[in-house]
Amino acid sequence: MQLRNKFTVILFLLSSIPLLVLLFGVVDRMEDEVLLRVRREVNGSLDKMADELTLILDNQKAVAQGLARVPTIKRMAKLSKQHAMGIASDAEYQRATDELEVFFLNYQHVVPSIQALRFIDTRGKTLVKVKEGKPIEAKILDRKTNRLYVADQSQKNFFKEAMQAKSDVVMSDFELGQVSVDADFCPAMVRYSVLVRDEIDQVEGVLVVNMWGSRLDSTVEASMGGITGRPYIVELSNNPNREGIYLYNQDNRRRFADQLKSDYRLTSELKKTEWQRIRSSVRYGTLFRDDGRMLFYRKMEPYKHRTHTQWLLVIETSKDVVFASVNNMRKSILVLLGFVLVLSTAASLWAALQLSRPIQKLADIITRYADGDVKTRYKEERSDAIGIAGKAFNYLVSQLEWAKTERDKAEHIARQSERLATVGQMAAGIGHEINNPLMNIMSLASLIEKNTKE
Repeated sequence: MQLRNKFTVILFLLSSIPLLVLLFGVVDRMEDEVLLRVRREVNGSLDKMADELTLILDNQKAVAQGLARVPTIKRMAKLSKQHAMGIASDAEYQRATDELEVFFLNYQHVVPSIQALRFIDTRGKTLVKVKEGKPIEAKILDRKTNRLYVADQSQKNFFKEAMQAKSDVVMSDFELGQVSVDADFCPAMVRYSVLVRDEIDQVEGVLVVNMWGSRLDSTVEASMGGITGRPYIVELSNNPNREGIYLYNQDNRRRFADQLKSDYRLTSELKKTEWQRIRSSVRYGTLFRDDGRMLFYRKMEPYKHRTHTQWLLVIETSKDVVFASVNNMRKSILVLLGFVLVLSTAASLWAALQLSRPIQKLADIITRYADGDVKTRYKEERSDAIGIAGKAFNYLVSQLEWAKTERDKAEHIARQSERLATVGQMAAGIGHEINNPLMNIMSLASLIEKNTKE
């Protein structure tokens, strides 16, 4: 690996390790804390929403129950029953009808949150009705009692529930007041049916009070507080027509899919397993979807007589919103990491350049010396590692020169010894060559001398 690359890796690691610890340690922990705080805040808003909705519904029930005790309504209930039995005259019945209609009109002007008021006899016939500040004329003849009525409600679910309920006040489905293809969206309403009883607790009729649902809508919006998200009210019901429909949605087109014949349901937006998870939860829950949607929900029971029907209060937000601060910090750290990488690369290039120049210079000196320039020396005065290496080179060169001088001296002495040895060998050879003829001569002389004597 080149020196530059080594410096880059070392500098990057030294500068990035603290940032990586911050990114994968502190930031992840911060994300958990943000999620915990958001869950507490959203659940608090859901609790507030449920409490406010329950208070509104209870107040509306109390209003309907109080109306059922008004003398004008009780007199109408009594006279309608007596008229059906032939005890009360037509004039008495008509007078009671007119009085009740005037009372309904006046009361609706006083309480504008009421959408409609009506009185229904025990057979399901609406005898008096005032809707949105206007009386509805009775035009249908009841042949059995020989009196006119507005509409027959005997087969309506709210009437059947009221007549069969154990409690005096029955809340019907939260729904639209009227539905037509070309009509503008009609505000939602809640219908309260109250049994009107006589002195011996016998049912004499049913008072129906329709309340506008705008207070419920505004309560849902107000309960959001400073939370960024979208609130919903979804119905949980055993009735497949109403299962998963939006009772409240900021987009009115998505509400009451059963009445508007649309496919806008929470059940159609979630997977079956996700909906089952919501269904099986006890009260609170969260659902984090793969697409980034985060659903915080809470269940409430608005119907006392229908335990199988609940409202699911939902606040939907997204991971981008919830973890915006964490994501910004993470992005900042990543940008800082990129900056550190660029800076460390630049620093390593500069450091490698500053270090490689004297190293390259020292390498050139060593190369020249190796190529035969024995006079070359490292002459820079440096106190760093390069200077120490240069001084070591100079010391090595001086030692090599001293060793060469000693070697040359030894070689000279060795050559002289070799020359002396050669001379000795030559002298010995010459002496040997001289000795041989002398010996022969001496031997011959001795032989001659011997022969002479003989």
